[in-house]
Amino acid sequence: MSNVFSRFENGVESAVDAAAGTVFKSPIEPAQVAKKAEKQMKRNRLVGAGRQYAPTLYNVLVSAADDKRLFGFYPTMAAEIETYLMSKGTEAGLDFDGRPLVRFIVDEGLKKGKFDVISDNVSAAIIRKLREEEMAYYGLAPKPQSVATPGAFQAASPAAAAVAPVAPAASRAASPAASAPAAASATPSASRSAYPSASSAASPSLPQIIPPIMPGNAEAIAPIVEVEIDSVETDTARPSMGNSSLVDLKDNTRYFLGLRNMTIGRNQGNDIVLNDVNASRTHAQLNQDATGTWKLSDLNSTNGVLLNDRPVHQALLADGDRIIIGLTTLEFNA
Repeated sequence: MSNVFSRFENGVESAVDAAAGTVFKSPIEPAQVAKKAEKQMKRNRLVGAGRQYAPTLYNVLVSAADDKRLFGFYPTMAAEIETYLMSKGTEAGLDFDGRPLVRFIVDEGLKKGKFDVISDNVSAAIIRKLREEEMAYYGLAPKPQSVATPGAFQAASPAAAAVAPVAPAASRAASPAASAPAAASATPSASRSAYPSASSAASPSLPQIIPPIMPGNAEAIAPIVEVEIDSVETDTARPSMGNSSLVDLKDNTRYFLGLRNMTIGRNQGNDIVLNDVNASRTHAQLNQDATGTWKLSDLNSTNGVLLNDRPVHQALLADGDRIIIGLTTLEFNA
């Protein structure tokens, strides 16, 4: 066993002991996750201009049962695995476009003790935003202050945030989900993001989170369409007017807009929950004003919101409009 791997195991054990005052008790061992991530790193490396680049994003799929047990240790485990990958990648002659990101996602199709790792190549800018989102979710960095100012993240530096340990969710004074626009469940497993059914025996290919961008290339971003809109009613306790709804065009699932203020995203605490890994935990918001008109707002999501194939930050909705969040297309029916 290499010195790097020994240091990794010792680092995780020490961090877990310090955070929980107990030994690591789970069918999933961090060392196993690290080794599988290393295999994915070498398998999915990119070759260009005489150099080999390591993947930047590593999604660790776990069961709901293991997620509940491991939730409080995710930031520590992720930071240790990221450091391990950088050491092993350097040994293998791989270049890194910044620090890689390891995140944990629930896959309802996995049984307790089973896990999978899927790596992908995305731009450094997207990795930075995903890391800010992860740290905010664990309460290690503040959430965006306002949906009116795109990109208003006031997060700690990724390097500093990545190594900060976190106590188990049950012992926190205030859950990060409580500060989200929609109230999330206090149970850790209920607030984790679901991943479309997969199995550890046959890994699915991860949907692209914006087309991969090779290091050094220009990171072109489509212009944001800004719309001047009057203030809207945001009282979540008040029912909406009419029978407006959103229809998922993939499976024809209909979501009725029963409240004047509703959120959309991967977290189970949202009013409309999307089983889409490319959607942010709390991705977008719908508000209805006193006239019955609905407004769509992007909540500083990673991949943004498209309305009729155009990127928007805020926009009023009309019957038949199509909203794209991640890989999900929703049709608005007034």
